[in-house]
Amino acid sequence: MMGESKVFGLPKDVLLIRDILLYQNRQTRPISSQKITEDLNKVTIQTLLKILKELAEQVDSCYDYEELRLEINRHYGVYLVRNGVNFNRIFEKMLSETIIYHIFQQLILYRTFSAEKFCQEHNISLSTSRRNITKMNQFFDTYQVFLKIGKNVSITGKESQIRFLFFSFLYITHRRISHILWINSGEYLALAKRVVFACHSEEPINTEVIALWLFINLQAIKKNHPLENELAIENFDLVLPASALSPKDWNYVLTVLFMLSIVAIEPRWDFERLYETYEAETTRFSIHLFEKHFRLLTVPEKQRMAKRMYRHYIAKHLLIEPLFFASIDQQPIYTQHPLLNKKFKQLWQEWATNVPEFSSEAFKRHCFHMCYHHADADTLFPTIHLTIQSSLPKETVKQIQLQNRNHLKNSATIVFEQEKTDILLLTEEHATGIQINPTLSIKDLEYIRQKILDRIHQQSILETVHKSNRTKHSHYLGGGLFKRLTTQSLFVD
Repeated sequence: MMGESKVFGLPKDVLLIRDILLYQNRQTRPISSQKITEDLNKVTIQTLLKILKELAEQVDSCYDYEELRLEINRHYGVYLVRNGVNFNRIFEKMLSETIIYHIFQQLILYRTFSAEKFCQEHNISLSTSRRNITKMNQFFDTYQVFLKIGKNVSITGKESQIRFLFFSFLYITHRRISHILWINSGEYLALAKRVVFACHSEEPINTEVIALWLFINLQAIKKNHPLENELAIENFDLVLPASALSPKDWNYVLTVLFMLSIVAIEPRWDFERLYETYEAETTRFSIHLFEKHFRLLTVPEKQRMAKRMYRHYIAKHLLIEPLFFASIDQQPIYTQHPLLNKKFKQLWQEWATNVPEFSSEAFKRHCFHMCYHHADADTLFPTIHLTIQSSLPKETVKQIQLQNRNHLKNSATIVFEQEKTDILLLTEEHATGIQINPTLSIKDLEYIRQKILDRIHQQSILETVHKSNRTKHSHYLGGGLFKRLTTQSLFVD
């Protein structure tokens, strides 16, 4: 789910519970309620304690004791135990019990419904319904969609936006169409399987998501809500199964699936669109920045990067928000690879200054993952020189060195030297350095890892492939550099 507090107009307490769960999931030891309150900076400690108690009860109702539980100890703090399960169950339960969910359900099925009857069925007042719809409208405003409430509740706006928002909400709530009891999922799953076959996809696991997206579109057609005429969508050379979807609907369905990478399909590419548009200029600029801050790219890598960037240009034109489908927590990557994080921050500052129109949070995440994907070993695992001083037998010292190299290889490239050193390890007392047990424990190794990450993080000089002064956007996208970044730069090393 997205991190914004007003996402879909959902209640603050639901979003707070979500934030607490995700926060606890990152912890490796019990955390005091005071510390949680300070880190979240959203509630008082009294409110937090009340919410933690309610959350523990909800967790117990969704999971077995050994699967997931929230331990609350007055002396030791709060700790989340999770074994082989994720949060989908509890998120689904929380979201599907909100009034917002039931409003979405009625809108998806009927597009308009009686406000009075809805309030009676859910035992709420009309003013409560109005407050919820006001919150939803605050969120919908970005997407040019609006809910009206009078005698009836209805939704207006661009049809493509309405369909995608419906899809996004059901996706973040249920993930699978077969979990939605008020949808007869069988016919949509059958159609989705034929779509997967037509796309020559090797990812049948996404059939449930495709079926959910097909349901949203077919339900819209059933209720006579066609897509807007001026919609800019892609074309695909695929033989698709017979259905109520028109060719335009099919292209919209496939454009969204392509943009979200739900199936491995590509539109009908043309040279001009990829390499001779303003978006192509920004793609060349992004490649230039990557090579400046990280490493040179091969021709196939440049081509893949150009196509991945194009997905986000589609999202921007269609006002589609990929963050609804982004589930990767970037914080562990930042922590694990501080040099990558530093280089990316410098790259992003330069990008956002020069191309502010393509600097959304979704685009930032996309760029970070491209950098993570293409970063070289020197960035992900920088070389750290260690020295070990010990009176232990040489064979024992060699064993300690080997344990360190193997355990820390996903954080840094460890080189043991006697003269040049970044970190000094000791097995004796009365010396300056990190004292370790002769029989290395996981605590020793993790402490060394943290010191290594701190060392990398403190480096003040970032390594870049190309050294150049920061220049203005007009220089890159209209001046000398852009003229040198010709279309051939995507094909020639």
